[in-house]
Amino acid sequence: MRKIMNKAKVMSWYQWTTVGGRVLTRIISFKGTVIQCVKQLQRKTPQYLWDVFVKRKQSGYFDHIKENADDTTVVCQVDYTESYTLQDQDQIQSAHWSKKQVSIFTAYIWMGGSGWDGVVDSINGTLKRFVWMGVMAGARCSSAKEFVNICRRKTKTILVALVQQAQFDTTEALLKTYFQNIVGVPNIRKQHHINVLNKDVIECALYATCKDKYVFKF
Repeated sequence: MRKIMNKAKVMSWYQWTTVGGRVLTRIISFKGTVIQCVKQLQRKTPQYLWDVFVKRKQSGYFDHIKENADDTTVVCQVDYTESYTLQDQDQIQSAHWSKKQVSIFTAYIWMGGSGWDGVVDSINGTLKRFVWMGVMAGARCSSAKEFVNICRRKTKTILVALVQQAQFDTTEALLKTYFQNIVGVPNIRKQHHINVLNKDVIECALYATCKDKYVFKF
């Protein structure tokens, strides 16, 4: 606080804002004095430090189970990554304002010492690069199906599959039926490690190696 030159100076800043416990998909702009912004940052610092702590604990545990995976263990890493914007090399200017996107869901497994040495994000980047190079070479990519076809032509080491919208709709309807008839787990958003003990019985913890755990029965 003592190093702030002008605490009363008006400034603008951006931050994520929650409504009803859910994070909005856009960043909200705020305006106030420098000291107001600093105090807001101070209030958020403890939670930020806790999030960093949990992230490091989870990352360390993930590395541990990958390194110790055997023939009876499968470690799966999944990630819902950013979408790929469909576009052609010679598209007209008006297409810039109405581009479609393809959602990419990547996954990789480790079993018995085999697996990817990098991160799932690198798979996503590789596929995007393959498609972009194909488009620059004249390939057409105006749908999810064409995106998958280009990927399959470019690589045999990464398995790429197309999931149709109808499959999403069917799965969504099925999951809604399940979740409407299930008891909510207390503070589930704070639990980063869940272990299935038995049918309808789970064990929850703040992070994988946390000694404080609790058992929940559905």
